[in-house]
This record gives sequence, C-alpha cells and structure tokens, in this order.
Amino acid sequence: MAKRGQGEGTIAYNEKTGLYCGRLTVGYNKDGGQKRKAFYDKKRSEVQKKMNAAKAELDKGIFIESSRMTVSAWLDIWLSEYKKRSIKNNTYRVIYDSVNRYIKPAFGRLKLDDLRGDVIQKLINDMTDKGYSHGVICRVYETIS
Repeated sequence: MAKRGQGEGTIAYNEKTGLYCGRLTVGYNKDGGQKRKAFYDKKRSEVQKKMNAAKAELDKGIFIESSRMTVSAWLDIWLSEYKKRSIKNNTYRVIYDSVNRYIKPAFGRLKLDDLRGDVIQKLINDMTDKGYSHGVICRVYETIS
C-alpha cells in the first residue's frame, strides 16, 4: 500500500476489534504536542471518507473537537454549512423551526459526546406524552439522526 502524504493522517487495521482506525492531527497543545482525532469503521474506505470530511472542516476552519462542542453549537454549524445550500428554502425553514423549538431546548447545552440514544428517546417519549403529532415527532427524530 502506498504511503500517505504529510498531514493526511494514518489508517491501520485492528485485528482484535475487526475495525479500521484512522488518526488525524486536528491541532496542537500549548506545549506543542499533537491533538489527534480517531475515526473507526469496518471498511477502510469509510474511515477515509470520515477523515477527508474532518480534513475539509479543518481547512475551512469549522472543525471543533466534539468533546468541547455543544449540541446547540453543532446544530448551528450543521444548519448553516451543510443544510442551507443543499435543500429548498421551505424545507430549511421547517428543519430550522424543529431545531429551535424542540431540539435545542431539550439538549442544546449538552456536549455532543453526551448525546446518547437514551437522551434522544426521552425527548421522543416526552413529546408523545405532551400530545405532539406523529409527523412532528418524526421530523425531530430525523433531524437528530
């Protein structure tokens, strides 16, 4: 296999887990040490895609370590950088409304790493108990997914 270029990260196969692990330098500590982000998948090509996406975000200056980012901050980036240009205006308004009415109030202050399935399920259960329509609940779930 060909050697990867400078700054492209590394990809290796872990036989114990059966997963490919890619590592990419995303910044540097105060003492000059590297901050690295790991990407895992069963397929090497998927790890490569994840690393390329992170590298593109780094190049644009929008990559933030998920351990520090809140759900609210990520949703703002996701809406403006990923969704706004790829969907029609009315669809964007519906998603924007769902994010600001339901998702951000429920767990916008959570760190992105703390957003788990049980937290999402609690929101869905609460919305069902409050009598929200099936369509609204599905739209919120699709947006979170």
